[in-house]
Amino acid sequence: MWSICSGAGLLAYLATSPSTHLFAIHRLLMQFILPAILAKAQHVLNKGPLNETSILWLLQRDSALAYCIAFATVASITSIRNFLLRTMTWVLLPALYVWVGMILRASQSRWTSNFGRLMLWPPVQVATALSSALHLYSVSVAWLCYRFPHYLDHKLTQIAQARRLDARTSRYRYRPLLPGQIRLLRLTPRTWLIGGPIHLRLIHVTRQTTIPYTAVSYHWGGAALTEIIYIDGYPLSVTATAFKVLRACRSSSSEQTIWIDAICINQDDLGEKTEQVQHMSDIYSRATRVVLYPSLDWYARAAAPTLNQLMVAPQALAGHPRGLQQLVIGKHDSRRKRAVVELLLSEYFRRMWIVQEITAGKNVQLYYGGYYIPWIMFFELLVVRVVNSETRDIFSMLSGKNIQTFQDSSTFLNIYALHGFWMHKLSQASESMPLDIILLQTSKFHATDPQDLVFGLIGISDCAKIDLLRPDYLKSPEQVFVETSRFLLTAQEVCPLHLLTLGGIGYNACRRPIPSWAMDRSEYRPSNLLVDAYMTENTFRAAGNTIGLVREDVQAGAMLVDGVLLDDSIAHLSTAGVLDFGGMLPGEKAHSSKFAYCKKIFFKAAVELVGEARGDISFEKESFNDDLWQTLIAGRVNRELVTDQRWKVLAHALYSSFDWINVDDGRFRSIFDQVLARYSLTFEPLDGARLISYNSSFVEACFGRRFAMTTAGRLCLVPPLSEPGDMIFIPLGSQVPYLIRTKHESRHSRLVGEAYVHSVMLGEQLATPYAVTTVTLG
Repeated sequence: MWSICSGAGLLAYLATSPSTHLFAIHRLLMQFILPAILAKAQHVLNKGPLNETSILWLLQRDSALAYCIAFATVASITSIRNFLLRTMTWVLLPALYVWVGMILRASQSRWTSNFGRLMLWPPVQVATALSSALHLYSVSVAWLCYRFPHYLDHKLTQIAQARRLDARTSRYRYRPLLPGQIRLLRLTPRTWLIGGPIHLRLIHVTRQTTIPYTAVSYHWGGAALTEIIYIDGYPLSVTATAFKVLRACRSSSSEQTIWIDAICINQDDLGEKTEQVQHMSDIYSRATRVVLYPSLDWYARAAAPTLNQLMVAPQALAGHPRGLQQLVIGKHDSRRKRAVVELLLSEYFRRMWIVQEITAGKNVQLYYGGYYIPWIMFFELLVVRVVNSETRDIFSMLSGKNIQTFQDSSTFLNIYALHGFWMHKLSQASESMPLDIILLQTSKFHATDPQDLVFGLIGISDCAKIDLLRPDYLKSPEQVFVETSRFLLTAQEVCPLHLLTLGGIGYNACRRPIPSWAMDRSEYRPSNLLVDAYMTENTFRAAGNTIGLVREDVQAGAMLVDGVLLDDSIAHLSTAGVLDFGGMLPGEKAHSSKFAYCKKIFFKAAVELVGEARGDISFEKESFNDDLWQTLIAGRVNRELVTDQRWKVLAHALYSSFDWINVDDGRFRSIFDQVLARYSLTFEPLDGARLISYNSSFVEACFGRRFAMTTAGRLCLVPPLSEPGDMIFIPLGSQVPYLIRTKHESRHSRLVGEAYVHSVMLGEQLATPYAVTTVTLG
């Protein structure tokens, strides 16, 4: 009703206001009223909390009426008397109308809240006008409507806690759950407009409860218990992130029922935790909706305008890297653009538990900057249409000149995997997904507890009812990893040999003391997997159409694997070492010249290694050998097999002009064109996007790997800790070859890891008669 009254008043004003200010009024409508109405509509449609963020957006909407009136007031000031008269007519009376209307909304929120909005109106409007003139509108609104209220919330909560002279000194104690029960959290409305302690009640219900509730998904962050909430009047310490989630969920008018793992599960009771984790998939599937909180930082609000722009008209940017770059690193208001980038590259999308939380949910929504975005819209309109192989590198750019944040493609691949899991479950497929497939697709996720890297997936897999794999936090991480690997390799009807990709001793010197064939889910592996979870026309087929078989040597704790052991081993390793950009981790920032330099060193060292070994490649060579340019991208561009010779031209041109990247753009283009001229080509027919694609594919293939050559002259990309003498082994039924290491004093071999070996990846070595060898992997 209030929105209707506001709209009617605005239309009446527009009909009588000076026409010379209609443009300014239109601008105010777009900046203030429309976003506020959209925010309100989203909360109504989603039955979300009317929290302080959306309340201040409504303040913007209401006061925009008075703002429009102020523009008309100063239209033709000829005297002080005329100014006062116009002020009375066009400002004070309409403002009084607005404020009276606010008070009349007492049925929706308390009078003190409306009075608080009245007091906040002047500073909000002054700061907004100033920030708009300085091209900082979005950042200012984010600060005023998000960061400032939350800062006051924190301070006022501390004051309230300090004044609780009658507060109960004992901490809240959980009541044990009965079999089949879960806890739901009843979050009471806040007392003030901004701030106030968080009060809630915990109720015990059965898992089949008909009470509608919202299940939340968020990034746990630090484990320190720094904040205080009150359950039935008793204090309970929680993490800062959980506190922010509760604050975002809290309403100003109604009680909210939610499920949040940090509070609804007694984290100090391992028995209860083990029991509840087994049923988390059921908890999320029965929720009325699942809300994802990828970020609760204040600048998320600044991303809202750009996020809406991308989702409303993604076709305007899809496939146009330059247009996207203009958006991401524009001159003005770059903070909001960075907020969009940080959403797409968020650490939240690396969290293991969200796999189960998103997959199980039916109505999944992403909450970012005060907006509820349906998951399907977020994925199809933003991720698919805007983010592709040509634009991923651009999304790593920051607003600073030539500054990049290091990001591999793992975050985007994680989002694709999450969507695939969700669609599979939504299609009501009768069969759950195989656990080995899920493990492959989630190799880039992480968790605080190492066991969760397996336990977080069991509930949505075909192994949910396998007693051996049921979550048990009394087991060590080593026991969980070995038992899961052994079961999948030996107890399945069809052996998932691609699971060997997750094992190997060639990636981390601090690997857990477990067999080389077992996966260590907790070790950091920067490289992307060469195997595909699902077979396609672009999947490697090193073992052709053979069927694999793995047998266990129980006494020795080893695996017997049949395959083809090539009479070939690693002979030379590139002097450039591993392509890791100086040990940078995702999210770290550096000058773009550092990235260009590391790529140049790796690329040139590979060329020099091949040239020295073969004596047929030099810096002035007219053309690259096919095996060289293909090996540097692992034979694929954007995960698609390629043989087009135009990619060779790009590789040669890129190599020749590396010295001038980010140094002299004119010189870079000149040398680039000279190389293309040798092939009677120009840059335009090649399509500039192909250069970006080759560069991205080069990084994805080589990142976290070393370039090597075998004794037979084959070019390879191998794990970081590979050594000369490591043998090439192709297990029957496998997609890719593996390196194995055998010590003279041992009858067992150790798995080093998967490798790209040119002229082996498509089954060339099994096209002729071959001998099968049984290798014992310890």
